[in-house]
Formats: sequence, C-alpha cells, structure tokens
Amino acid sequence: MDQGEWITDQDGQWTWVKVDGSRWRQDSARQWYELDGNALPGPSQNHADLQVDSIVQPPHPGPPPRALTNPSTLATGFAGAGIEASTIDFSNVSGAGAQDHIHQFEFPGEDHTLAHGHEHDHEGALHHGILHEENEGEFRKEINPLAIWSAFLGFLCFFYVGSVFAIILGLEARHQIKHHHSTQRGSVVAYIGIVTAIIWLCTIPVLIGIGINFYHGARTTYQDTKTKEVLNAAYTGINDIFKANKDYGSINSTNLPSIPLVHFQSTCGTSGICMVTGNGFGYSYVEMCQVSGSGHAWMIASTSMESPWYGETSKSCPTLGDPGSASGQPTQLGSWHQGGFPPVTLDFSILGNPIHLKL
Repeated sequence: MDQGEWITDQDGQWTWVKVDGSRWRQDSARQWYELDGNALPGPSQNHADLQVDSIVQPPHPGPPPRALTNPSTLATGFAGAGIEASTIDFSNVSGAGAQDHIHQFEFPGEDHTLAHGHEHDHEGALHHGILHEENEGEFRKEINPLAIWSAFLGFLCFFYVGSVFAIILGLEARHQIKHHHSTQRGSVVAYIGIVTAIIWLCTIPVLIGIGINFYHGARTTYQDTKTKEVLNAAYTGINDIFKANKDYGSINSTNLPSIPLVHFQSTCGTSGICMVTGNGFGYSYVEMCQVSGSGHAWMIASTSMESPWYGETSKSCPTLGDPGSASGQPTQLGSWHQGGFPPVTLDFSILGNPIHLKL
C-alpha cells in the first residue's frame, strides 16, 4: 500500500504527497485529483484543468495534522483530508443565534448513529431534567415519624408517662426536621404533641389537690359515720332503760350497763360521749353529744313526750342541758331534725371554701 505524508503547499493548503513525489487533494465531491507537476491551482483555477487520475488513487491518509488558520482556505484546505465543509455567511448573524450557524463537519467513516444517539441521550437527559424541575415543586416531604409519635402520646397521655415521652420525641423530631428541612416535615405536628403533653403535665397539681380534697372528704365521711354509729348505739341502750322505768332522769351515766363501743363521760370530747339527764315540767329528758375526728359534733336529744331529735354542730359540742321548751322543741344550737342522722355526709372544698353536704 502506498504511503505518504501531509505537507502545506505555498497556497497554504494541506496536500498529501506520496512516496513517488505526486501530490494529491480531494474536491468537494470527495474525488481525489493529482496536482500536475509543481503547478499550483490559482484562486479561480479548477482542478478539472489539471491532470486527474481517476483510477489510481492514494490510500486514505486521514485528517491533516492540524487545522488551517486561514479562514479563506477552510473549505478547500481540508479537502485533502476528506473533510467536507460548507462556507456560511455570518454577516447577518449576531447575538445568541450565532451558535446555530457554526460549520458542521463530517469525517469520512464516522458513525453518525452514535452521534445521533448521543444527541438523543442529551435530549432525553434534558427532558428528564425539565421533568425533574417541574416535579420538584410537587415533591411531598415525608412526615417525621417521631413527630407523629409525639402527637399520639401527647393526646393519649398514658398516665403521664406518655406525656414525658411525647415531649422528648417532639423535641428530637423538631431537631431532625431542622437539619433535614428539604426532605422532612411535621414540625407543627411535633409542636402540637409537645404542647398537649405540657398541658397534661400541668394538670398534675390540680389532680393532686383534688386527690387531697377527696381523701379528706372520704376520711371525714368515715369518721362521721363511726361517730353516728356510736351515738345511735348509746341511745338505743338508754332508751331500753327508759322503756322499763319511763324516766330518763333516773338514768345515770355511772350506773349504765356496758354498751358496746360506748364510753360515757361528763365532759364532751373526741374520746367519748358526754351525756346529761334530768326532769322538766312533766317530762324527763336525755341529751348526748360526741365530737368526731373530722371536727363535727353530733347530738341526740330526747324527751319522754316525743320522738328524739338529731342534730349537728360545728367543731365542738354545746353546753348540754334541758333540750325541751314549752313547745317541746330542742333549744340547743345545731341543725335539728327528727327521724335519725343523715346517712352520708360529704366534705370537700372549692377554691379553699369548705363545703359540708349531708345526704
């Protein structure tokens, strides 16, 4: 196979020189032609005027070593390398559209399928990028799971243990969302969980106060109930004696038979029952009182003329004496009524104001 080399002729164009000294170029129709001797074609000279060897052609030499710097010889200077170029008028091209009028070169033997494939790949990547930009605004951030757990535990409380965990998880969720703001959301959900948990925790003092109040009320109810039971037992024993002799005045606390749970004494206090008996104008009477541990004093007063009266005074027993009057009504201080003690008493307070209910 013939070999040669590229040279630059006097006209500034690349020329392929074979080992036998012949010089070759290629026209726009991609036909090789041989230059005649040392003659060089002028600017308007056509290679058809030269001796053309259409049968013997040199091997494809490949592109020249470098591009020519003379724009006027660009179209024909690469002809010997088998590169086609078309001259384009740039006089009317300006601005950003100029890039669309650059020379397009095609190399012999080039696989245009690959080039077009790259072009399609580029268009696909560009299209994908546009879709990505369009969908980026529609991208839904994931809610932080700790924020959901914080809201869940904050609402349900779970005996206040859940409230503590709700605050911890809520703070951690807000910390994570702050550092992953582009991919996570739920800061408001975590905030709701934290606030709800704090509200639950603020109810602890209220519940403690209610619990203490309930405890005192239950204790008062229990003590009052026991005191009323003792007074009822004492009156039952004394009334049995009265039924035998029809005279309360003859009954003395020192010679009373043993009555279960009853301890009589002359002074009123929390350790026993104070009692007084006597005779009035045509009747005899008995009056007894005991102070319960809750600070209430419970009383029973009876005469031989009518049914007993039941009453209550505050904190201490009054001075005992003749409970009757001309009309047969008790005269001692207290809330009196017939038919027995109220079965249930409730003590509680509202805003520091004690309330005592008798049911």
